[in-house]
Amino acid sequence: MADKDQPQIPNAPANGGFFSWFLNMRQFNPLLRAARRQSEFFAVPFTQGLVASLLLVRENQRSYFLIQNNHATATMYVGFGYIPTSVTGLKILAGGYYEPIQVPTNEVYIISDTAGANGVALYAK
Repeated sequence: MADKDQPQIPNAPANGGFFSWFLNMRQFNPLLRAARRQSEFFAVPFTQGLVASLLLVRENQRSYFLIQNNHATATMYVGFGYIPTSVTGLKILAGGYYEPIQVPTNEVYIISDTAGANGVALYAK
């Protein structure tokens, strides 16, 4: 049984009407964009302090992620699906960034060792 929340791609007609079939595929724009590796990008500037906060909510359609620490001296710690600490978080040094090979789709939390530390998160979906 097909999942009703997932788009069902129609079968191409056997009589050679591929162009008509392809035009009907426009309703599957997200699938076509993914096949062409096209995405809509978003920038989320943030200012972080000594208390961890939620930076990005869970997003199953996220296809790209990068986080950059723009502060001159602050170290930031990132957690994917958990609240980070200076021990458990992914460390991003001052002026550094993190661009994972495998894109996290779960929540992104962040904390800094300095009040008023700023940065930006970039993601695509």
